[in-house]
Amino acid sequence: MRYLILFSAPIFLIASTPAIIDTPQVMQYAEQKLPHTGILQKTDDGLVYLKVSDDYITAILPLLKNNAIEAPPYFGTGKIGAHITLILPGEVDWKAFPQFPSLGTQIPFNISHFVSVVPDNQPPPPYTKKVKQFYLFSLEAPALESLRLTAGLPPKIHGHDFHITVGVEYAAP
Repeated sequence: MRYLILFSAPIFLIASTPAIIDTPQVMQYAEQKLPHTGILQKTDDGLVYLKVSDDYITAILPLLKNNAIEAPPYFGTGKIGAHITLILPGEVDWKAFPQFPSLGTQIPFNISHFVSVVPDNQPPPPYTKKVKQFYLFSLEAPALESLRLTAGLPPKIHGHDFHITVGVEYAAP
């Protein structure tokens, strides 16, 4: 299994086979303290995503006890923050399909694993340093797969699992 890591739409990167990280405190915190739902939203350029609690980044990064891991570049004031990508810009002709029936509703998901993945190549800007690896929650999300099918798309983006990127570790200079 490989991962599709999304940056600013529609830029994405295929990453290596994930390595499950044995971090019981991270999984326990995520399972017990973080919501397993998000609000379906859409940007003007056609990106459809599930907005999830930013605690998936702010609460999890300190638990990793690795100061080299930073929040993703789309996290911060005025940015999209923690999310699960559902539909990439350009995947749906929104003029022909102007209303996505579930926008604004809460959609559930389940956390499978906490994993790290190594990018196959250097991600594009806004990254200015070489990325060593990404840290993310791998998800099971039948409701998201169903919504993609409703929009006339395959159940997963390029066959890759849904995920929440928690952090990025850059290679030493």
